[in-house]
Amino acid sequence: MKIVRLENTSFGFSSLREEEVDKLVEFDSDSGVLKVHTLQSPQRIPFGLAQSDLIGQLVGSKPHEGSVRVIHNSPVSNAYSAPFKIYLDITLACSLQCPFCLSGAGRGQKVSLSVMIIEKLAAEIQKLGVMYVKIGGGDPFLHPDFETIINLFRSGIFTPLSAILTLGESAPFLVFRGLLPICHF
Repeated sequence: MKIVRLENTSFGFSSLREEEVDKLVEFDSDSGVLKVHTLQSPQRIPFGLAQSDLIGQLVGSKPHEGSVRVIHNSPVSNAYSAPFKIYLDITLACSLQCPFCLSGAGRGQKVSLSVMIIEKLAAEIQKLGVMYVKIGGGDPFLHPDFETIINLFRSGIFTPLSAILTLGESAPFLVFRGLLPICHF
């Protein structure tokens, strides 16, 4: 799926009005490729347009159903309207005790985010058009609802994992979902 986020990065610091767009951020959630396009001149695009109308105004034609999602957030002064990448540590549980761990995770830690909180985060992340969520921890594979959490982020968001792999039973699930390459040693 391609996600296109409309941006007004000059709002508040130039003659651009709130509904004018000066950049298009294009993201391919399958490959993780992110491109930022600066428009030659700003375009006025009203808020509240339907997806098909937005795409028609930008491209001039309608792409296949569900192949493009357009996000038009209210601008933030001299910045993008939402982050491109979020690091989400879902648990502090870990079977290791690495001295270089930045999260303070390790043996005996039981703290994990609830699925209810992560569902709310996932909905907000989708709404804002965040394009890349890196899931980590501790060891995210030790979260009791790991598979449920991964499935929350698989629709239109590039989702790599960050952990020292102590996979156990999760390996087949990750390979099937395309989150872990099959390696032979």
